[in-house]
Amino acid sequence: QKRVAIAPDETAGELEVRLCSIGADMGVETVNGLEDHTLQPQAQNAAGVTRAPKLEKEHGRIDWKQPAAQIRNQIRGFNPFPGAFTTWQEQKLKIHRARMVEEAGTPGTVLNADPRRGLVIACGEGALLLQQVQPAGKATMESKAFILGHAIEVGSRLGN
Repeated sequence: QKRVAIAPDETAGELEVRLCSIGADMGVETVNGLEDHTLQPQAQNAAGVTRAPKLEKEHGRIDWKQPAAQIRNQIRGFNPFPGAFTTWQEQKLKIHRARMVEEAGTPGTVLNADPRRGLVIACGEGALLLQQVQPAGKATMESKAFILGHAIEVGSRLGN
């Protein structure tokens, strides 16, 4: 076992890369410990065992009524797969990175669409500044670039 801290803005994909390296090192340590009889086995606590459901793409759909912190963690946890998404003008809009901001409004409403600041969306509690988005059929881009290429108006809504 090894405890590993997760950085506040780290995505699941970034964590996976880090854990692969840590796991490889632990594999070598384990083989060496088996060979020289220095391992101290630890049984897993059965009370802490849970089954993780298979992730489906639909799990990534954002419900803007949820608190900003929960949505931000959904975005981080589903990056890169299955990906967190919403809809804008009936098209899928993936969200790759976001940070919480101190603003409020009706969930899913665009509170700011200024290309200097970025795209701010109201959540059930608080709001998110979308940092990286990916429109359907396009590459990932900064939300500031997305705003420059699309007519997004303050007061418009994301999601269903």
